[in-house]
Formats: sequence, structure tokens, C-alpha cells
Amino acid sequence: MSAYDAEGSLLYGIVARATKVLAEYTNPVVRSGNYPRVALKILEKIGPQDSKMTYTYDSYNFHYEVSDEMCFLVMADISFSSVQAFKYLSDIKKEWFDMYQGKGKLVKNTYAMNKPFKNNIKLKMNYYNNDPQSNKMKLIKDKISDVKDEMIKNIDKVLERGEKLDILVDRTDQIQEQAFGFKKKAKTLRIAVFWNNVKVILAIVFILVAVGVALFFYLYGIPAIKSSQTTAPQVTTTVAPTTTTVAPTTTAAPN
Repeated sequence: MSAYDAEGSLLYGIVARATKVLAEYTNPVVRSGNYPRVALKILEKIGPQDSKMTYTYDSYNFHYEVSDEMCFLVMADISFSSVQAFKYLSDIKKEWFDMYQGKGKLVKNTYAMNKPFKNNIKLKMNYYNNDPQSNKMKLIKDKISDVKDEMIKNIDKVLERGEKLDILVDRTDQIQEQAFGFKKKAKTLRIAVFWNNVKVILAIVFILVAVGVALFFYLYGIPAIKSSQTTAPQVTTTVAPTTTTVAPTTTAAPN
């Protein structure tokens, strides 16, 4: 499939029943390509049941919707909003059933409805290709693409400076290991500080209790000593009376 002149556009639309194309329109910006053959291959894969899906081929998206055995398909540049593409299909489906109701299923010849309905596809395609919402989506995608390109440039600059990606990964791992080690050390430090605070608090409590006990003893004395002093027996000293016997003396008469 060859290139085209405009990006972000709806490019080729068809209305079909099974593999039979009843109407189609090709955006003039499409130069040439095998897109009709790709669309036919997709039609061969689609069943008659109501469904919606997107196939991607090269840089194109093929969006389709099946309703009442009729298939509405559009090829869009891959950058075109999928939401807007399915809105386009919904509008085409409504116009088709408004015009033909169930008569489309009775058509037997290929391109039998091309002349009356081709212009509907064209007008609706032109509308969505110029819809401000589609342009906004394209702008957003362009910005995302610009950011991605800028990131690639930055990576290239890093590589040019010799900072290999594997080294960056190693450094990241080292930073993570260092961060883990720091967290572990911080946790150990917190625990040590906690127990140190506990020791200080216990020491302060012990000192306060000791001071309180000492003060109590100072003011009120030691209970055991005081009680022993009050109950100790008094000692009385009894002096036994002494009797002095004076022996009689004999005095001799003078001669």
C-alpha cells in the first residue's frame, strides 16, 4: 500500500453485505494501493452478526461495524482517532437505514447502490476529516509523539556521554541498595535511641525514688531503729545494803 498526501484522515469507506460491496468512496489524497483488496479480505472474515472491530494493516486502521447483516467499513490513517472513526460509521449506518431501511439486503449486484450513496460517504468523510475534535486528537497525538522523540534524544545524549544503560541500571541498583541500607541503619538507630531514652528515664526514676526514700528516712527516721528504742527494757541499779561490824577492842589498864 503506497503513501498518501494527508496524515490523520479517513481515506476509504464502503458499505457492503457479506463480501459484496454496494457503495464506496476513496479520498482523493490516496494515490494508489491495494486497500480495496485488503478491505475485501477483511469482509471475508466478518460474520453477519452485529459487531464492531478494528484491523490494523501497515500504518492503516480498518474499522468496521456490522448491523442487520450490513457492514460499514472505513480505512483510516493509524493516527486518526478510533472514537471519531466509529462515530463516522454510526452516522453512515444511520443515513443508510434512513434511505433504504432493509432494502439493502435485497440488492444482488455489486456497486448497485454506489451512485445514490457514494456522495453520502464522501460528505460524511469530509466532515470528520475536518472535525475540530479529530484535529484535537491529532494535536494530542502529535504532542505525545514530540515528547517521545525528545525522550529518545535525551537517551541518545546520555549514550553519547558514555553513560551506558547497563551502568545506569547498576547505579540504580546501588542507589536502591544504599537506600535500603540507610533505612536499615536508621531503624537500628531509632531502636538504640529508644532504649537509651528508656535507660535515662529509668535512671531518673531510680534517683528520684532514692532521694524520696532518703528524705523520708531523714524526716521520720528509720522505723526499725525507732521501734527498738521505744521497746528496749529499762535497767535499774540496786545497791545492796552493807553492814559494818565493829569488833570490840580491849584496853589494858595501866600498871
